[in-house]
Amino acid sequence: MLFAALGQEKRPLREHFAFWAELWQARELREELRQLLGVLEDRRRHQSLALERFPLRVHARYSRAEVSAALGLMSQKTGKLLSTQAGVFRCREHASDLLFVTLDKDERDFTPTTLYQDYPISPSVFHWESQGVTREDSETGRRYRRPPPGWRIMLLMRQAKRNARGLT
Repeated sequence: MLFAALGQEKRPLREHFAFWAELWQARELREELRQLLGVLEDRRRHQSLALERFPLRVHARYSRAEVSAALGLMSQKTGKLLSTQAGVFRCREHASDLLFVTLDKDERDFTPTTLYQDYPISPSVFHWESQGVTREDSETGRRYRRPPPGWRIMLLMRQAKRNARGLT
């Protein structure tokens, strides 16, 4: 996950040892990174909770690359972290459906068919409109509504498509 968090998600994972060697050689960069991690630790605004079976935390912030790294999702073709682009990713290896949700949708970034009305109803209930191709009585629709034993639904939310710095 640190490999992804440090902007290396475009490199094949087999290069991660080379990256660590490069980082180890850059003493000033290592020191700056150490200081930055201390500052970021002080800026945590809310408590996060451990997520069983995953190196992720509930109510924490992750990039898509960090989520892919945490779940070990890698492209077989390129050897790079998998770039999940769809709003839903079925992760059989971890018996999970990952639902990527943007709460504040801008019509410039979404088509009329993807301006889903997604919003929290209570601390434990979320209104999520599925993809148009998923029917309530389909296998996928039934799995979303009543996951089988051991299967989990992971809701990965962001407020808007771009943050204050204009990054996705």
